[in-house]
Amino acid sequence: SNMIPNNPSEEVIEFLDILGIDNKEYSKEEWVEKLNEISDKIRNEEGLYKFARRLSIKDLGLDRDRILIGDLDYEDKLKKSKVGKSLSEIVNTFIEPISNILFIDNFYAEYTARYMTMNILGIDGEKNRKAVFVNTETDSHHSYFGKFSDIFVSADEGLVKKTRELYKFYDIETRVMTFEEFIDEYK
Repeated sequence: SNMIPNNPSEEVIEFLDILGIDNKEYSKEEWVEKLNEISDKIRNEEGLYKFARRLSIKDLGLDRDRILIGDLDYEDKLKKSKVGKSLSEIVNTFIEPISNILFIDNFYAEYTARYMTMNILGIDGEKNRKAVFVNTETDSHHSYFGKFSDIFVSADEGLVKKTRELYKFYDIETRVMTFEEFIDEYK
């Protein structure tokens, strides 16, 4: 699908150029290859993830709208904002091209994409200075695999917040606790 937004700012054009995204329709195969290239660039080029995050928050007006997970209507607020899509619709746009590829766990892809998109859009409330792509990616994996346990415990409040939101969204019964909550309950 076409990845260039309507009326992009010069910064967005610069960013898309850095990522190598052209104003064209991508086939599923091309999109999968492009996603791998983008992921490698963002993982390996210092500051690129922070730039992407700052840009998406600013360019989409999310710094003004203060849309945050935990708000009962954040999906609807996103759809009514300049984003124009709910978080679920955004995630589906990302994963649809890879959804029928053999050996891809669609729920894993959806879950981790949703986790990371909450961070990229800044609706998790985390400060941009703390945003590191590899950490966010790793945290999305921890959050996903935590669902196989009875209790998910972390001292990382951002991880706990996003995991609580995702477990609620997906009706995952694993309890999510901060380290302090865990100690208080089980001391």
